[in-house]
Amino acid sequence: MDFTGKCALVTGATGGIGRVIVKKLHDAGATVIITDMRQETLDEFAAELKERVFAFACNLGDPADIDALVAKAEKAAGAIDILVNNAGLTKDNLFMRMKDEDWNLVLNVKSVNFAAKQYGDGMAAAPDSLLYLGVKRLSL
Repeated sequence: MDFTGKCALVTGATGGIGRVIVKKLHDAGATVIITDMRQETLDEFAAELKERVFAFACNLGDPADIDALVAKAEKAAGAIDILVNNAGLTKDNLFMRMKDEDWNLVLNVKSVNFAAKQYGDGMAAAPDSLLYLGVKRLSL
């Protein structure tokens, strides 16, 4: 598939699944906006890709952070054609020993909703846009 001229925003871009998704989209010609929580890790990954990549740290549990991401992404790359909601967290512990705040971080599906709302209307109007609402597997 050829994504030349398309722009993809991938959340959770530096994890295992996210890296593969980003590389596939980038290899297919897309400009990629990569986001995760750690700017240093994003910068290292962006350096590997070399071109057609923008890296912005974002806490998807914070609506203000998502608003800032949207503004930065659109300023850097223009309209988003592809949104891949891949972000997720793990906390190494048995679920019955997890603190409530850790459990809420792991299962933060609000972040998918926030990101999709920011781009959903514009993408719905574009006949060749793609919105992927992914949920990572949780192993207990």
